[in-house]
Amino acid sequence: MKAVHIPNRNQVEFVDLTLPDLKPGEALIEIMKISLCGSDVWMLSDAPAEDYPHPVGVSGHEVVGRVLEINDPDEQAHFAVGEIVMVIAPALDAMCTHYIAEFVNILSLPKGLPLEHALQAQQIGTVIYACQKLPNMIGKTAVVIGQGSAGIWFNIMLKRLGAAKVVGIDKHNHRAALSEQFGAADGICNAELSDVEASAQVQQLLGQAPDVVIDAAGTESAINLAIELLGYEGFLLGFGVPHKGDITIADYYALHRKCITLCNVVGATIGDPTHECTYQALELLASGVIDPTPLLTHEFVFTDVEAAYALQANPQSGAVKIVVNVV
Repeated sequence: MKAVHIPNRNQVEFVDLTLPDLKPGEALIEIMKISLCGSDVWMLSDAPAEDYPHPVGVSGHEVVGRVLEINDPDEQAHFAVGEIVMVIAPALDAMCTHYIAEFVNILSLPKGLPLEHALQAQQIGTVIYACQKLPNMIGKTAVVIGQGSAGIWFNIMLKRLGAAKVVGIDKHNHRAALSEQFGAADGICNAELSDVEASAQVQQLLGQAPDVVIDAAGTESAINLAIELLGYEGFLLGFGVPHKGDITIADYYALHRKCITLCNVVGATIGDPTHECTYQALELLASGVIDPTPLLTHEFVFTDVEAAYALQANPQSGAVKIVVNVV
């Protein structure tokens, strides 16, 4: 098989590997499609220096493929050879042509669901998992900072949880505009706004400081904007992967005096080992409650994955969700 290897920051190469034998309870998957998200870019460019070189196959984790072989002496498999399935890669190491997955990490797809749509269930599942950490949202107001795909899914889920109004914020106009198609009442581009100006605009739209702010960006500026936006006893959910390890909170006094609750969430595959949140995401996609079509902006072939990474990393490119076609 061929696999991507990231030996150093911002370096992508392909390697040839021999597939190991299947252990009982494992299946061999021929990967068909992979989609990218912000964490792919983080693993390529922003992970701690000691994380490089990454294991072979990093960063693939939004994956669908065809079952080629099953080692199932105890007849535990819930899928068949030839079936097209979704694959969860707990180690984020499925940027390759073939992948060996444990049965628990193989999810059957609803009939008729386009594969490009099914790919989105992995990230939507992590958002659903994160939403379990939120307070009761009925009648509450919320702001989502970062309107990439994760932020968009948060807009939708916050409305489904009963939020009275959601505002999306992004530094790029095309993403701020998308937010209004996916659950946000308003989208704000804050590229030329100070945090104080952005906060004043949010309060004008909501009539108050938001009850909840979600950081779906992971940048230092997003964290500090969240603190500025929130009022007394506000709730801050940290979801975006931090772009660096030494983020500076500019106004800890405000964080302290406002009695803000900060909850960070990571590791959905650990907290949800049977992937119930991802199954819920597949149902939302199959029923049409979530239609990701407007977000699917670009496609690449597997051999051009380095160019796909570069496009995903450039928010001015217009890219939101990029699909990499492996076969």
